[in-house]
Amino acid sequence: MSSDSNREPKLSQQAATEVLRADCSTANAISALYAGVPIEGVEGPLDLRTIWERLAEITESIASGDLSILEELLAMQTMALQSMFTVFISKAGTAKNLELLQCYTNIGLRAQNQCRQTVSTLQALQQPNRATFIRQQNNAIAQQINESPMENMNPANKLFLEGKANEANKWLEGGKSGASGPSDSQMETVGAVNRTKNNRG
Repeated sequence: MSSDSNREPKLSQQAATEVLRADCSTANAISALYAGVPIEGVEGPLDLRTIWERLAEITESIASGDLSILEELLAMQTMALQSMFTVFISKAGTAKNLELLQCYTNIGLRAQNQCRQTVSTLQALQQPNRATFIRQQNNAIAQQINESPMENMNPANKLFLEGKANEANKWLEGGKSGASGPSDSQMETVGAVNRTKNNRG
């Protein structure tokens, strides 16, 4: 009797932990959604354990970087929303009164807008945003700069390169201005110029 009473709290704790898992709660939700939906060739409710295991596999695939399942889901949702748009816009064309016309049109346009957003999400999943890509590149460059190979360099080579860098900096700065040379403050007398005499007439 005591062993059974000790097991009950442990089972209760394990069940509470599992219920809080995303794949477990999602499996319960899917099972409940399909409880009253007849599926050809299937008798009784869907196997909850199978749904749970499949969801766990999908979660592991996404965590490892495989987004193909998400792309597939978004593509199928796009087709379903497109079908809703087509059906309700067609119904709007045969509406008998203004109220039905507005109702069908609103539903169709909402489906069309959601379809557009789903396509944009699928596109962003396949081709990351340019701003995100540039930010990732900048972070990678900053990391490379912070992790400079100078830190792990041989001390002799490090001193040599630092000396070369200092010389380059001095050359770029132009160095100190040189001392001015002696200036010829007094102008010397120009010597006489011998010219040929021009005897005219």
